[in-house]
Amino acid sequence: MSFINSYFRPNIVKQPTLPTGSGSLAVEAQGQGTITYQWMRDGEAILGKNASQLSQTGLSSGSYTVVVNNGFSSVTSDSLVLKSPDFILQPIGGIVSSGTNFTFSVGVSGTAPLTYLWRKDGGSITQNSSNYSGQNSGTLSFKDVTYFHTGSYDVVVTNIAGSATSVGTLLSVKAPEIEMIDVGTGILPNTSVVETKEVNAFRIAKTEVTIEQWAETAIWGLKKGYDDLRQSQNLWPINSTPDVDRPRCPMTYVSWYDAVKWCNACSERENKTAVYLINGGEVYRKGDVVPTLNPDANGYRLPTEAEWEFAARGGNKTKGYAYSGSNTINDIAWNSGNRGYASETFKVATKLPNELGIYDMTGNAAEWCFTRDASRMPNDFRMQRGGSIDTATLVSRRESHPPRDTTPGSLSRVGLRVARNAGL
Repeated sequence: MSFINSYFRPNIVKQPTLPTGSGSLAVEAQGQGTITYQWMRDGEAILGKNASQLSQTGLSSGSYTVVVNNGFSSVTSDSLVLKSPDFILQPIGGIVSSGTNFTFSVGVSGTAPLTYLWRKDGGSITQNSSNYSGQNSGTLSFKDVTYFHTGSYDVVVTNIAGSATSVGTLLSVKAPEIEMIDVGTGILPNTSVVETKEVNAFRIAKTEVTIEQWAETAIWGLKKGYDDLRQSQNLWPINSTPDVDRPRCPMTYVSWYDAVKWCNACSERENKTAVYLINGGEVYRKGDVVPTLNPDANGYRLPTEAEWEFAARGGNKTKGYAYSGSNTINDIAWNSGNRGYASETFKVATKLPNELGIYDMTGNAAEWCFTRDASRMPNDFRMQRGGSIDTATLVSRRESHPPRDTTPGSLSRVGLRVARNAGL
């Protein structure tokens, strides 16, 4: 009788194993009669799963077996245990400075293979691949982060038994602080075309305001009443640009009004007193208005034209160069003679500084001054200095433009450099 049962009992010749790729769980059996199958999960029949293969679709954690029957007898396969992903180590964010490296890591248990997809603010990370690695692994690494990497990061882990999403964790990247250079009291040379030659001591930024510096303050300002400050034009789009240095280029496409409001926003963000006021004492935060100045404020402002030129000439350390820092323009400036095929400005402070240690006062981006062009009154034209990547500009050259020039492309090379009163 035992021989007869053995003869008629179906024989499993291949036990269920994990499939490769998108394949199915499968069992192979042979024996007398018509063989049927019933897949089981944790000892319970799975409705409608009566083939030799079990699709991955809809699988979850559990112990899977298959009962093979040929009408005479039945046999149960070995169990195949599947475990959906489970986080044993969640990602941890942090607060870091621009230019540093940062790594997210997770620990996950579950049936292999596991696949990973890191996300930023709920969307896929698709920025320049030279800036990050490991998007599809348990470790996501960024090198040389900028403000634009700020966001909430999580990772979706998937396997044959399901998927799991980690907690979201914040990476906060702080844009570089504005470095200021002290400029002493002095007098512009008689060759200067600026009407007021005497300059009191003041402070001026070492570099032009960069895209990431602008963005950090502009986004902060949205909740503080600066709701019409330029937000997106020329702000580095992290998911499209191929240039990882773009956030460290000068912010451009900036009107004079935007530049003045940004100075106030930056002052308030750093708990300094705003310089520019309207309506008899209200901080200037929105609209196109020519403000008054609080001369005692310790916040940021645009330099006057005289201050700008005095700093560009090297202040009291001047050597009388034709350009800001040299008689050889390509040593100290990105300009029409060395830009090549570049269509945008270059990373700040990549050329030599002038006598005071200030960068890019010739070339790269033109810079707004607060000063009004007296020769064009009653029209309100404001001075721009320094030239851009489109020009090779002498330190003495001046030009003026409407505070919000609507001519197409007129602001594409125009940015700002901030100043502050001396001793503050």
